[in-house]
Formats: sequence, structure tokens, C-alpha cells
Amino acid sequence: MSGPATGMAVWSPVGTVVFDQSLPPGVYTVVGFEHWSPSAVAARLLFPGMHMRPGTLSMSGGAVFPSDRRTDRLFYEGGIGVYGSFSSYAPPSFEVFGGGGDTAHEGYLSVIRTGDIGGHPHQGAPTSGPPHVASR
Repeated sequence: MSGPATGMAVWSPVGTVVFDQSLPPGVYTVVGFEHWSPSAVAARLLFPGMHMRPGTLSMSGGAVFPSDRRTDRLFYEGGIGVYGSFSSYAPPSFEVFGGGGDTAHEGYLSVIRTGDIGGHPHQGAPTSGPPHVASR
């Protein structure tokens, strides 16, 4: 996809990640990300409340995700580190570079459940003891 007047590729929003399995309520950390679309060069994740946009190189070409090859192991085995964290009710969205006109996208996230709702790393440590109840 080309920019309006520059002729250069641009980042294009695709949408919110939709999981093929429902996630139990909790906080999840992404440690791996693979993406495929017919003409994308790269893909990146957008996490709620996070300014950085970590990503991966895309696999492109063909009509479907290639079952016989993968991106570099660093991208899907945690070698790059943590991409970001999200609550099960607010999954990340993603953008692609160079494949903005593609209608087919397939991706895989490696996630680890790292906490309960309310125990998100950016919300401070969870309290010990019973939950707070407001009195009247």
C-alpha cells in the first residue's frame, strides 16, 4: 500500500486480535507473535495504555498461512522478551506495514497468564486479604 503523496508504504490498522479460543478472565503477557498476509512486510501489536508497538516480520505470499515454514524462532519462542500485557477483556489490536490492502490476515500469539483481573503489573500489586467493600 502506498502513502497518499509519497509513494511509500505505510502502517495500516487491521483491527483487534480475535482469539480462536476464549481466554479465562485474567491478565496475559505476550511472549511470541507470528503474522501472515499476502503482501505484508511486518506487523505490530498495539496494547491498551502502552506507547511502544512491538512487532514481527510477516510471512507473505500464497493464499494461506504457510504450514511448512515459520518466522525466526526469536519472534515466537520468547527470545525477544515481552511484547506487552493485556487483560482478557481488552485484547491488543494490530497494524501491518505494506499489506494494508490485504483482507486475509492470520497470526499467532504465544501468551502466558500472568495474573488476575486487577492484578495487572501497571495497576500495582494486588492487595492481600478480603476485597474492599464500601460501607453506607
